[in-house]
Amino acid sequence: MKTFRKNILLNALVVLIGLTSCFDEKEEDYKIIGAVGTVSVMTVTKSTPTVGEQITVNIRYFSENVAVKQLRLTQTIGSDVTVVATKDVTGFDINNSYVDTFTYTVPAAPLNTVIKLTTEIETVNNLTNSAKFVNITVK
Repeated sequence: MKTFRKNILLNALVVLIGLTSCFDEKEEDYKIIGAVGTVSVMTVTKSTPTVGEQITVNIRYFSENVAVKQLRLTQTIGSDVTVVATKDVTGFDINNSYVDTFTYTVPAAPLNTVIKLTTEIETVNNLTNSAKFVNITVK
């Protein structure tokens, strides 16, 4: 009985080792299509500012496969989307992440208006990613 268990365990171990070798295969001739940058962190210094108040929008971004060329901050009030700030990016290194800021002035809006601030990141292949946003409420 002990020999039988040892054989089962040994066979299971051989099968597991064999399966792990399947995951080590790498294709050398592939291209990444549609590589985009990512904003991993986006924060604001105040989430309930008043009209005319300036707040700072902090972002951390990176792109592992293609250089970033531009950052944009957009505001959405209702269905109206406006680009409020643009920054060109130079000297981008895909091996690093970067921190940047925008200064945003709260526009005239009624009390309790929710403004959606979105960071768009554009890479040199002209693809954009605008998945990161924060909401602020006018007080």
